[in-house]
Amino acid sequence: MTDWTNEEEEAFNMVEQNSNLGKQILRANKSSGMDCCTYDCVQGRNCPVRNKTLEEVAKEFDLMKAFGTTAESFASFVRNMKGKV
Repeated sequence: MTDWTNEEEEAFNMVEQNSNLGKQILRANKSSGMDCCTYDCVQGRNCPVRNKTLEEVAKEFDLMKAFGTTAESFASFVRNMKGKV
């Protein structure tokens, strides 16, 4: 067996905890019927959660008045990423 330093042991434990947390989140989403929110979403561009998120991002760009047409262009670009639901 390899002897690990305290730093290596802590790092390993942190990676293991984060990995387990991700698995728990995926399980929670699937058990709540929110299959469209999981990593293996099959809806792609037509996912309503994805489109809602993109619209929220576009609205944030709309609020950035100081950036003028640049922010407007980004908002338009993000809106064009949405699928047709």
